Amino acid sequence: MRSDGQLNMKAFTLLRFALCLFCVLSSSSSAAGLSSEALWSKGLAVLGNGEPEAAIELFDRAIAADPAEVRARFYRGLAYRMAGERERAVSDLRAVAEATGSRDPVVGRAALELAETLLDAGRAEEALPWLDKAQANATTRADAERLAAEAKQQAGGTLDEGAEARSRLSLSASSKLEYDSNVPLGPEDADLRGLYGIRNEQDGRVVLAASAGYALHHSAQADVVGSYTVEQSLHFDHSDSNIQRHQVALAAAMGHDRLSWGAAGSYSFYLLGDESFLSDVAFGPWVRIHQGRGADFALSYRLRRSYFHQAPFDSLSEGIIHSVGGLQSFELGDSGGRATAGYRFERRESAEAAGDAFAYNAHSASIGLLWMFPREFAADAAYVFRHADYDEASRGRDDDEHRVVFGVTKQLSPAWALRVAHESRFHDSSQASFEYRRHVTSLSLAVRY
Repeated sequence: MRSDGQLNMKAFTLLRFALCLFCVLSSSSSAAGLSSEALWSKGLAVLGNGEPEAAIELFDRAIAADPAEVRARFYRGLAYRMAGERERAVSDLRAVAEATGSRDPVVGRAALELAETLLDAGRAEEALPWLDKAQANATTRADAERLAAEAKQQAGGTLDEGAEARSRLSLSASSKLEYDSNVPLGPEDADLRGLYGIRNEQDGRVVLAASAGYALHHSAQADVVGSYTVEQSLHFDHSDSNIQRHQVALAAAMGHDRLSWGAAGSYSFYLLGDESFLSDVAFGPWVRIHQGRGADFALSYRLRRSYFHQAPFDSLSEGIIHSVGGLQSFELGDSGGRATAGYRFERRESAEAAGDAFAYNAHSASIGLLWMFPREFAADAAYVFRHADYDEASRGRDDDEHRVVFGVTKQLSPAWALRVAHESRFHDSSQASFEYRRHVTSLSLAVRY
């Protein structure tokens, strides 16, 4: 159970953030709604000054003026929590979390706040279903996943062995229908595509995937998760481009206050048709600084080694890639959206002299945006620019790639999601044989338990 000091500090942070944002948010256009908005806005200011009892009176009046105003009830729940009246806080936050007729973003946030309130009261088993709901919401998923480890640890003492094992297991599956304007020969690799892989032919395919993960260790301070994933692409015309991927991975994460860190490693094996094609090993540590008010900065390093099992790729394309980069992310107010900006440097070294022409230094810059809409819709977009300067053995090769991705996701239920997406790549090179254009449009259905 958390201390009241920790509870009050979190509440103050959330409320001061909300206070800065409420002036740009609209509620209802009715007279009752405007009156209610004025009252809960004043209550929020009072609460931000550390006076929960006085704020509760104003929230009471706001709810009386407009009983359908979920924002007033949400903030009253936070005020009750700050005042130490957890049962009343639970009642208000549950009412908001169950408000199916409202499009206000606080409805999605209420499930997380309710779960945390229950967790603070030592009621972990009650918190778990609300954490599941919060994990299904893209805007609260990261916070909910961190709290889920703590909740499962608390609940562990009252769960039987079977229930404990099930709580550590996660399963997911997806089915994707894709149209590809420029079918590649094998897995994603710029040099493979440029030299051997691009057919300049369009095709459609189905991509089926399934994954299982198991939490080998759960605690409030650390998590260790192992996973296995299998994926199969099935092309309509170019069946010789069918790829099957098997991957085993292990990830560990630890955290304390505003800092979290960890490492992840994976081994992937690819089949091209029914023949072995590629093995890939990757490992890297990361650190994330939680800057407050929804902002994070992550720094990571990744080492990747590829082993090709078919000529001529084995001598030309095998190599080691060192990659280091940073990603800054920001929460876009109460809307639940996020914006990101990142930079990454890569150094590829060839495994054999025959592949020296494919060694390079590369710089990538990226920006991304996620925006939440009512009724569990989310839209995302990203742009990545990458410049690669190849070593002298390439005879002066320089590549520029522009990548644009956008999509819309509909959360059908806490477990099921439907997504439509499009990706375009414009790959320019000082050597014409490596230039190509590629457009991929996809429709996917995913389930997660």
